[in-house]
Amino acid sequence: MASSYPFLFALLIFAAFFVVSVKNGVLNLLASGIAVAFAMAVFFCGVQFLPGLAEQFMDVELEWKKTAMISGGAAIFVFLITRIVGGFMLKGILGPDAFMNSLVDGGAGGIVSLFPSFVIVIFLFCCFRIAGTLHELNYTASLARDEVATMTDQIPPYPWTSSWRDSIEDVPLMAPGLDLIDPFSNRANRNAAAFAIMNQSSLVRSYLHTQPDTGELAASTEVLKINQAAGVKEALEKQDRVELVLNPAVLELADDPSLQPLFRRLRLQSILKGYVKSLKISDPSRIENLAR
Repeated sequence: MASSYPFLFALLIFAAFFVVSVKNGVLNLLASGIAVAFAMAVFFCGVQFLPGLAEQFMDVELEWKKTAMISGGAAIFVFLITRIVGGFMLKGILGPDAFMNSLVDGGAGGIVSLFPSFVIVIFLFCCFRIAGTLHELNYTASLARDEVATMTDQIPPYPWTSSWRDSIEDVPLMAPGLDLIDPFSNRANRNAAAFAIMNQSSLVRSYLHTQPDTGELAASTEVLKINQAAGVKEALEKQDRVELVLNPAVLELADDPSLQPLFRRLRLQSILKGYVKSLKISDPSRIENLAR
């Protein structure tokens, strides 16, 4: 039931925007939706391409925080400009004396409201996805310590935000589409980074070798060597998940033609839950308690 919450939010947004547009008109919602769409495009393009452009043309290496700040500032600026200019343009097209005024309110306005609703839903899905990925990597790091085997009763459940993310990605074409605009939650990128985290634990590595979904990846020489790449160890020590995922070596590993399909298909939720279950079953104190 909890995994359906993102879609309940989406349904509420569609319904609310539809009702508001039928009663009060769609002009302002449409202008805002277009502005949000342009702002999202600027932000995600900035995050993906700005570091490479800065290094190529200015010989400057941008860390992800500066990249996010610059991209975010540019996105806010584009949103404000597009909202103002787009509002005036839409008034000319949909205003009281315009030839398309019949689309402003009523049933037609409700149908037009599907566009801004869709934009907002995609934005929220991106936010849910980023949060789920961040929490999943943190959870992975909490398990990638050999001493966790003696603390099985203290292991928290798999993050609910990550379950939300997985349910969003179950929608046909949703995961590949969001992979194109979000490098952090990109399935191949985040799973490659997760392996760098899991490589730190001999227990986790042993478990990964026994699982059909991870055996080939766990045995890969490229995957094993990723922790030796420049910047990876530092990102792991700082627990900076974004820096780890966006590390050039991690991105190169995720883009490896022989490994990328395996990374994309991998669902860490079942792997991590299975690992926790295996720890609890093998925990001597639990076995002793069950025998009493």
